[in-house]
Amino acid sequence: MLQPAERNEMSLRRVLSPADRAELMKGHVAHAMSAFPGEGRFRLAEVLSRAALTSVIPFSASRNWMDANELPLKKPPTDREQAKRVAERLATLPKIERDLEELARDEQIRAEVELNLGYLSVRQQRWDEALARLDRVAPTQDAFLTCISHYLRGWVRQRTGRRDDAIAEYRLALEASPHARSISTLLADQLAQAGRQAEAYDVLDAGLKASLAAADVPSRVVARSGRAGIVRAPDPSRDPWAQFQHGDARMISAYLTRLREALR
Repeated sequence: MLQPAERNEMSLRRVLSPADRAELMKGHVAHAMSAFPGEGRFRLAEVLSRAALTSVIPFSASRNWMDANELPLKKPPTDREQAKRVAERLATLPKIERDLEELARDEQIRAEVELNLGYLSVRQQRWDEALARLDRVAPTQDAFLTCISHYLRGWVRQRTGRRDDAIAEYRLALEASPHARSISTLLADQLAQAGRQAEAYDVLDAGLKASLAAADVPSRVVARSGRAGIVRAPDPSRDPWAQFQHGDARMISAYLTRLREALR
């Protein structure tokens, strides 16, 4: 699967019109921010779009997804051009963190901002700072944010050798999002390493069955580049980690519902 940075680069190569290229580089969020300068979610979306471009997964030789997400790279690219591109991506992190710090002053989005700051701290293996950030997410009533905060706390505990604490955090995350595949996989791994194979099997089995059920939805006809084709439309709400990687996409159903009500 292409990472955000790869998709952005590929899109630029496909756009021939200078005006269209300028629009793509500027981004549609810029127009929304101009029209609604006081809306924190638009400003957060813009910062997170830059954060997504710091992904280094395409350049990682590791097959462990935690190693691939964390920074700095344990095995830097040997190719000079790739090493340069990685360095350019990571150079933007301090500015991104400063912008998120500024956004944390907005009470309406503070919990989500702290969650993303915690994630950036996790990626940079600043464990204590990550936990402090994630502690500030706890008071939220948003089950999604609570789930991801426990997920990331479990990540920290796992990486710092505190398996029992990692198991406890993954269980809390799974309570907020039952049978989520990403969480189930990590929890099952930690249970298996603790010698609790039967529990690990039950957790993994439930997660995989839920994931397959979510993907087993009717296909529909859509238009792509002027041509009709059959595509599968899985329900991404089954896995909160996948949603976390796509910002406000998780809220699209609620937004559309509110829009329909406003248009009545």
